[in-house]
Amino acid sequence: MIPDRRSSVRIDDYLAFSYKVIPESQYKAELDLFPKTQSGVEQIETKYPFFSCLQDKYNDIEGDITVSDQVVLDLLVNINDKLDSIIQMLGAGQEPNRFNLCLKKPSFVNISGGGLRFLSDKEIKKGSFLKIQICIPAFPSFVISTLAEVIWTEIQSPDRYLIATQFTAIHEDDRDALIHYIFIKQRKSIRKTKGR
Repeated sequence: MIPDRRSSVRIDDYLAFSYKVIPESQYKAELDLFPKTQSGVEQIETKYPFFSCLQDKYNDIEGDITVSDQVVLDLLVNINDKLDSIIQMLGAGQEPNRFNLCLKKPSFVNISGGGLRFLSDKEIKKGSFLKIQICIPAFPSFVISTLAEVIWTEIQSPDRYLIATQFTAIHEDDRDALIHYIFIKQRKSIRKTKGR
């Protein structure tokens, strides 16, 4: 089998994300259930069914979309997500849904289709298991849920650690969307560099 080299392409970025260290027993249970869960891409397609037809259209004419159209559509989606979040937070006893993650302040990450590196104020030992959610600020923004294993930890300062993880469970359509996002960010970075 040929390895998917796209998964190893990495970028430095600022993304909203959350993680939780989970015990091995919970990790194994969630790993078994993971294939039955809905991907972030599927959730967006369910929430905004008209985007699937727009996505095909926009992929064909990526450079032809006007900036004003993109801005208006982005604002409408953001307003809708914020209203959903406010309504849910006002509901008695309800926890905020995963889309609230996209309203969180972004943090520095190094990301690829195969894993995530991030800074933490707590040490997380090699071999630990994490449940990670990452907001991809594409159009519309969506949340990818993954399971991951810590492959190394590096001390940056007394209260700062660089944590490197490898995704052990990620939906393939989410991985494809993440890789697509990474390539778009790389292309924009190259254009900026050439423009100097």
